[in-house]
Amino acid sequence: MADSRDRSALRTLVGEVVAGLGSLTHRELNPAFEQLGMPPVPDDAGSKRERIELSLGQVSDAELPQVTRRILEQSPVHVSPSRRYQLEDLLWAEDAPPET
Repeated sequence: MADSRDRSALRTLVGEVVAGLGSLTHRELNPAFEQLGMPPVPDDAGSKRERIELSLGQVSDAELPQVTRRILEQSPVHVSPSRRYQLEDLLWAEDAPPET
């Protein structure tokens, strides 16, 4: 059965965090994407912001929790404590969804 969970809140929060990759150089972006489990994007695919958005846009909802875990474990970008708690809360809600 396909995973039909709504991960829009997680995607929004992950997007806000990975936007911080914009502090890297164009050359550093693809290795950072790889570290986080995001697909590479050609160097000439636009601005750094556009490349980050393009890479994240190619991450499926099913893969999003794994990218989030990598952000929490080994992120090449700073994650503030409050943002970290929000990401952890969303992951924990996924691991133990309310019973219906």
